[in-house]
Amino acid sequence: MLQRDLEHLLLLPWTHESASPFLSDFVEVLQFLLAQYCSVWQNPAKANLVKNLTRTLQGRWEISLPLNQLGETGASLLKDVSTMHQARFLLSGHASVIENPQVEGEILGVKVQILLFDTATQAWALDHTLDLTYFEPHRNRHNDFAPITWMLEELMQNISLHLIAFMKPEHAAPKMASLSEFHLDTPYDALVQIASVENLPTASKRAEEYQKLACVFPENALIHLLLGRQLKLNRKYIEAAQALEKALLRPIFPKRMRGHILNELGSCVALSGDKEMAIEHWQASIEADPTHVLAYMNITHAYEELGLEKKAESYLKEVLNYSPSDTRVYHALARLYSCQNLWDKALAQYQLQLLLEPSDPWCHNNIATCALQLNKPDMAKRHFRHAQALDAEGEAGQYAMLVLTGMDDENKMSDLISS
Repeated sequence: MLQRDLEHLLLLPWTHESASPFLSDFVEVLQFLLAQYCSVWQNPAKANLVKNLTRTLQGRWEISLPLNQLGETGASLLKDVSTMHQARFLLSGHASVIENPQVEGEILGVKVQILLFDTATQAWALDHTLDLTYFEPHRNRHNDFAPITWMLEELMQNISLHLIAFMKPEHAAPKMASLSEFHLDTPYDALVQIASVENLPTASKRAEEYQKLACVFPENALIHLLLGRQLKLNRKYIEAAQALEKALLRPIFPKRMRGHILNELGSCVALSGDKEMAIEHWQASIEADPTHVLAYMNITHAYEELGLEKKAESYLKEVLNYSPSDTRVYHALARLYSCQNLWDKALAQYQLQLLLEPSDPWCHNNIATCALQLNKPDMAKRHFRHAQALDAEGEAGQYAMLVLTGMDDENKMSDLISS
């Protein structure tokens, strides 16, 4: 059986499409963070054991294609580098952008090819491609200013787990206890159930790493973006806003991405207490990306808090032109009408939501509540029973049962009084 030892892992510079400044920034961040993650896998007590040639070879590393496409030239290069550094495994990769076919120049994500070369067998031990949808809204009804899920950290965890699963499989099960929010492709999908690694950086540690990274690459807009996101997660909203503003100084992001960043900036400003300035950022976000639902949702909530219900309503109706199937919008409109005691309008919006989410128990509860306000007890009971059936053990089902019990008790009391 081959000896597989992380002590002999060597990180080589990654190749990428040089035409994209965003991709150049992306690869700088990826290489730095990947070295940190692999180091932790290797020895948590000494997080610098992985040899990283990114900086030392950067000046003379002019290859633009993945190493597995270079034929004899690539094989010779790998052999020389492995001999020089006494490395068993060489990790490299290639990144390319995923463009929107309908909008010229718009980047939707990044495709990352992971290449692990085993010098003992002179073969590629791992050749795996991951598609990273780079900006994806995170749906979270419990957070008025829902964060955006930036997936670079997820990619680092994904790559490192692929490596550990291949190079040191005995560690793939017993030492997994603290990373969970990432998904693996085959053939490692079974590891998702136990997928976490002890001693990886905590949220505050990640912020410190991004701070260090910003010092190394002060002009890298992506680093400031990731730093801002991490500071926001750590509830340091003022510092997060400052980092996001630095990210916007470099015009490498397409309009759609700038819309996401401006939305995040507005969220940080709002969470630090300045709703009016937040509204300006959200308006700029909508101008950059008129389809960005979260910016509409955030600006709507801010106008509600300022007592400007008509403005809030107009923004919600506007976003329906772009996202007519987004149930969050119907829910927000219904809640807006409920707060104004416009129960018939609220009921109509909840019913539209139910058409799209027929199995949502809370939607049934909300419809039932509106029906009670409109003196439609039979309709209310019907929907409370639906909620109870859909979520018998959950909070929605328990709430429905409590209200139904109260309605039955009230009917019994009325019958006693009338008799």
